[in-house]
Formats: sequence, C-alpha cells, structure tokens
Amino acid sequence: MENNIQEKLNNSFNNAPKIKLSQLASLKRGRFSHRPRNAPHLYENGTYPFIQTGDVANGKGRNIQYSQYLNEEGLKVSKLFQPATILITIAANIGSTAILTYPACFPDSIVSIKPSKTMNIDYLEYYLRTQQQYLNDIAPQKAQKNINLKILEPLLVACPEKTEQDKIINEVLKIEQQINNFEQEIFAIPQQKEAILKKYL
Repeated sequence: MENNIQEKLNNSFNNAPKIKLSQLASLKRGRFSHRPRNAPHLYENGTYPFIQTGDVANGKGRNIQYSQYLNEEGLKVSKLFQPATILITIAANIGSTAILTYPACFPDSIVSIKPSKTMNIDYLEYYLRTQQQYLNDIAPQKAQKNINLKILEPLLVACPEKTEQDKIINEVLKIEQQINNFEQEIFAIPQQKEAILKKYL
C-alpha cells in the first residue's frame, strides 16, 4: 500500500508545473538563542511546548509529541509558532516533516513552512516528505550535516491546481488509514494468541 501512495504522488508530480517553495509558502526558522540550551530556569514550570528535531521525525507527518516546555523566560529567547504550519528539520534528522497542530516553540534547527491559500497543507507535507532523501544528499557536511533557507527556498514543488491537490491527498489519506488499521491488527495478534492460550491451558 505504501507503494500505492508513492505511485499516486508520482503520477501527480509528472505533469504538474514546478514552482519554488518560497513562492508557495512563508519559511521561517525557529529560535532559541540562549546558551547553554539546557539552562533550568528556562524550563521550570513551563507551559509552552518546545519541540526538538527528533519529535518532528517521530511524528511521521501528523502527530508531534514533545517532552519539554518553556516558561516565560524561555519564551523570551524563543518564538511561539501557530498551528497549520509544516515543520521541517534542517539539522540532525534532515528533511523530516510534520504538521504542527498546536502553538509551539522550537530551535533554529527546525523551519516552519506556512503554505499559501493555493496549497493544500497535507499535499505539501507529503511532497516534502518525498524530498527527504534528496535534501539529505545535498546537505553540506561539516561537523554535522545541515541545510538552510537558501537550500529550501528554491526547492521545486510539483504544484497542480488546488482541487487536484485535494483529490490526490484524499486518496492518499485513505490508503494511509488502511495501513494504520492493518498495523493495529498486526500489533494485536500476539495479545489475541495469548488470550486464546490462557483460555485453553
């Protein structure tokens, strides 16, 4: 089924016009200027979610979990981003993407991508997901691989009409849901086997 998702996306990409990402969305780097980063007084009794690159990578496009909060002092050296934006990592886990669904802060190793009204946010996130290997391959490597806005902004995006984006992503999301259902069924098999054995042993 994952191959079906990629096939649907590839079919849409082939004939669609290619437009620079900077023309389709507003890109802004996260911020966290304090050093050292782990200063306790920035986190104690915090209420503002603070997302790291690993949280985006583990979110698999949709569900960003986090374990840190910033307090008011922490917020002063960071920035609160609003939901309905795509997050993309530009260091460590390069090119990982996920859609932000709540207000949150994050460091400059993450970029927010706020799509214009011409873009379906789910479609754009999926497209960027397909570009992860490319971004990783072109990332300059010093002490640690990283990319920046100069690399992201001119990235070409296959951009069909929004009605076509909506149609494509609806089909893709249906397949993704089927995959999730199968994964849950597979995960439940060991428990079901154990329950059957307990019943008869």
